Amino acid sequence: MITSAQCQQSAVDWFNKASLLQGLGKNDEAIRAFEGAITSDPTGPIATVAWAGKGVSRWSYKGNALAA
Repeated sequence: MITSAQCQQSAVDWFNKASLLQGLGKNDEAIRAFEGAITSDPTGPIATVAWAGKGVSRWSYKGNALAA
C-alpha cells in the first residue's frame, strides 16, 4: 500500500522538474516547480539552489515579457 507521504514529490523531484522546465524556456512553470522544491524542504540544501533557480527563471521570464 502506498502512503500519502510516498505520493508527495521530494524537494529533489521538484528541483529536477523545475530545471528541466527552465531549460525548455517554460519559466512560469519552472517558477512554480522551484516553489514546490522550496516548500517541500525549506531549510534543506536544495531550497538554497531552488531560490537561485527561481530568481533566474523570474529574470528570464520578465526579460522575455519585456522583449515581446
